Amino acid sequence: NNSENTETPGGGSDGGSGSGSGSGDVEITETIDTKTFTQGCMEFWGISYDDQPETSAFWCITLAEKDFDLSEWDGTGLSIVIELFTTDTEATSLPLGNYTVEAFDKEYYSDYSVGTGFVQEDEETGDSYCYGTWIFEDGSGVYAAEDGSVKVSRSGDNFTVTYDFTDLQLGANFKGSYTGPLEFVDLTKTKNSAAFYGRRPVI
Repeated sequence: NNSENTETPGGGSDGGSGSGSGSGDVEITETIDTKTFTQGCMEFWGISYDDQPETSAFWCITLAEKDFDLSEWDGTGLSIVIELFTTDTEATSLPLGNYTVEAFDKEYYSDYSVGTGFVQEDEETGDSYCYGTWIFEDGSGVYAAEDGSVKVSRSGDNFTVTYDFTDLQLGANFKGSYTGPLEFVDLTKTKNSAAFYGRRPVI
């Protein structure tokens, strides 16, 4: 994370504290079932955020509907970015298994954890952007993952990504499953990540 910027956990720019420990008494007022994703990629960033230990590696799974261009982060429809942390820093394919959302205020993310959705403000421009795990509509952040989990499995060239996340601040649950190829992008060798450098503006 950029320590010069202001971070707010989840739920849009007003935010709040994501617990990652269960939705508890949160009233779910909206459920989004995302069974329409037709494309995806997995990005390996190597060593994760600056404040994480060197044994922590950072991945992004990005999924989208057919009318959204992942390479340009542009188009219409739903998409999701899922940030994952593992201790395998030399991987060429995302480690399979179950990943769980952890509290935003932990000192660092542990093995097989999901990055909590949060908003970060750029002090130079005053603009706010989405980081962590979010669902997007037409490229703009709608709901942050503050609780939930994702399971990643593989059969041949196809991955299955099954997730169930909740935005605790806005009372929204978004879940779904994608089966298909995930293009591997090694961002230790290239920094061409439209989903990340597009900065994903909050709506």
